[in-house]
Amino acid sequence: MKLIVVMLFALFTSIGWLGQSADEAEYGKWMKTVNATMGSMRTNIQEKKADETTKGAATLVEAFKKSEDFWKGRKKDDAVEWSKKAWMAASEVEAAAKAGDFDKAGTSLRAVFPNCQACHTAYREGSRETGYKFKQ
Repeated sequence: MKLIVVMLFALFTSIGWLGQSADEAEYGKWMKTVNATMGSMRTNIQEKKADETTKGAATLVEAFKKSEDFWKGRKKDDAVEWSKKAWMAASEVEAAAKAGDFDKAGTSLRAVFPNCQACHTAYREGSRETGYKFKQ
């Protein structure tokens, strides 16, 4: 009986770890999308490309809303707040691009960066060479 309990505990624990790493892998995909999108958005804003800027901003809003939910699940209120501020700033980029106000779009895009930096400082370690992972 004890053996069955131990085996069930091991099974459920390993399933939990698998779910967590799958969750974290998905999060990593969102963040890679954010990185690529941010780079192209700077160019699109400079070149006053409204459609591309609007699409990029919508991508950021979606990714940061997912990030907000991810961090809510981990009860990391600071990261939840940074994610929320980031998607709100991205929403402002989207609205400004639709209105053709690229100065405002650029200012709003720059408002995203401090939130990214704060979260990365608190919860990310590693480098491009070694790969990134969550701080323990």
